[in-house]
Formats: sequence, structure tokens, C-alpha cells
Amino acid sequence: PAAAFFESGTRKIAGLFFILAAFLIFSLSFLSGFIGKLTGFFEELNDDQFIVAVSLVLLFLLSFLTDRIGMASATGAFIAGLLLSKSKLTESVIAPKIKTIANGFFIPFFFAYAPLFIDAGFVYDYAAIVVVLVLLGVVAKIVGCGVFSSYYGFRGREQLTVGIGTIPRGEYSIIIAYTALMANIINPQAYTLALLFVFLTLIFTPVLFRAFVK
Repeated sequence: PAAAFFESGTRKIAGLFFILAAFLIFSLSFLSGFIGKLTGFFEELNDDQFIVAVSLVLLFLLSFLTDRIGMASATGAFIAGLLLSKSKLTESVIAPKIKTIANGFFIPFFFAYAPLFIDAGFVYDYAAIVVVLVLLGVVAKIVGCGVFSSYYGFRGREQLTVGIGTIPRGEYSIIIAYTALMANIINPQAYTLALLFVFLTLIFTPVLFRAFVK
């Protein structure tokens, strides 16, 4: 049964990969030019709000479609960004206004929503394990990035600076963990560990900088 499950899971992942690849090729080859011409037509209307509204509709539509076929909705949002990058209005209209909307609402909303799925009982019962894993992650970064940066000519304190500077896990780790949780790839305990890892490494880094890097 385990082998059968693994094989079915592998086939599903492979199928999703080819669907995504085909969708990307089609989007970049055909849709991008069409979107560029369409937004060029909207430019003549001289209505920035309408242009942004159309961009948001495209973003949510592609996010919904990729979610329905079994991929992360973030994939659809990424493809929407690729398509809109072909527009002449991207830098002047679309990007600044969507950035304002994202920074003012969607991004804070997501990072306030994501911690709601943390398993508080897991944190209490396995606090020692969490601390050990975080410390191992810190050491791994300092050794992996700091020590081996000597290959690029860094020495002494420079190596330590590189190692400490790479310790933090950022927002992408939270997004990936949340997507995996919603897809039932990981359980709430693993999700909790991932978020704690991000949070604690963000705290440790400035402390280590202050202590070891002048």
C-alpha cells in the first residue's frame, strides 16, 4: 500500500509539473502579447483605476484556476505578474498601485492570519526540541555560508558576518509553509515548527550581530 501511495503521489506531482510547464509556455508565448495589447488599449481610456481593476481580476482569476487544478494559488498570481510585465503601463500605473494595495492590506492581513494555525500545545510540549532545531539551523548557516565563503576570499570576521547575515528565514518560508499546510502536505505541528523557526531566527540575528560583529 505504501508503494502504491508513493507511485500515485509521484504521478500526481509529475502531472502537475507538466500542466504548469504547458501553462507557462502558453502564457508567455501567446497570452503575454495579448495582455500587452489589451492594456495598451486601456491606456487610451486614461483611467488608472480601471486598468488596476482589470489587473486584479486577472490576478485572482489565474490564482483561482491554478488552485482548482491542484496547484498553489500563488502560482497563478506569479503567472499573472509575468503576463502583466509585458504591458507598457506596468511601471507607471499597475506596479505602484498594486504595491500600495498589497502593502496596505493583503500582506499584513496574510501575516496576521498565518499564525492562527499554530499549534500552541505543540510549542509547550516540545519547546526544548524547537530550541535545539533552531540552534542547529543557526550553526548550519554560520558553517555552511560563513566558513565556505572563504572560497570567495572572505576571511575572519567577514566570514562570520556572512554566516550571521544568512541566518534569518523570511516571509517566503512562511508562505511556503502555509501553502503546504493548506495542501495537507505537512501537519499543523510541522507548520508550527516552521513559523517558530522563522520568528526565532529573526530575533537571534540582530542579537548575534551586536555581540560578534562590530
